[in-house]
Amino acid sequence: MTTESPETTEVTALATISGDVLARIEELEDTAIVEALTGSITAVWAYSFPVGGKQINGLSSKGVEEAGREMAKQGEALREIDVRVDYEDETEARFIAKAGRYAIGGNGSEVMLDSAIRGKRQPKYMMANGRKVFDENWYEKGVTKANRNAKDALIPNTIRAHIIAESATAGRVQQVQERPQAQPAQRTAVRTPQPRQAPENVTKDASAEANGDLSTRFWKLARPMGEVRWLPILQQHFGSTSFEALDPDEQARAVQLLEEAAK
Repeated sequence: MTTESPETTEVTALATISGDVLARIEELEDTAIVEALTGSITAVWAYSFPVGGKQINGLSSKGVEEAGREMAKQGEALREIDVRVDYEDETEARFIAKAGRYAIGGNGSEVMLDSAIRGKRQPKYMMANGRKVFDENWYEKGVTKANRNAKDALIPNTIRAHIIAESATAGRVQQVQERPQAQPAQRTAVRTPQPRQAPENVTKDASAEANGDLSTRFWKLARPMGEVRWLPILQQHFGSTSFEALDPDEQARAVQLLEEAAK
């Protein structure tokens, strides 16, 4: 479902894009979905981004809705048929959506012309202020984007190109650039408590117990919880992802926090 003009501009479905550009678009889509939940008007109908020397244009969730309205003017309806969670765990959910394209007769009768099934993997955690936090809107985001992908697959290229052109005229196209390559960061020494030397025939856990038992207590609590629970605690309270990098007072506090979380 891709067309190319002589100006090396392509119009395509966002679900076919991968890599960093898609990640940037998904971030913008997440913001737009949350704004819509709070009643804000989403201005962006399309995204434009360079890929391999070509300028690629794709419709946003709002742009897909506008395409559906344009199709209605031509006697066709674009509708969601079903959307559901196909798989879910503590870190993500996978949505499956089905959409249909219908011809509408003058007497109101309907005939299905085509249908499409598409999926969307939606994480339950997001980065905020440099920290990984639980996303309270993960379900709404997954439903919206799965429906977007299914409906987008049914939009004729002529309608897609029309909405892209209308978006450009109305200033509703969001330009997306790849993130610049980050320069290697200078390594910074990590403050790590040095354990007392244990005899070679003593296990690592036994050595940790001999040195205050904090490491042993921490990991006995952390392992049953899983990283999805204990890692955010370290990030939120200490700005670290490593228990061993904390000083003794911080380690004692981290153990206390996990004991409270495990109750």
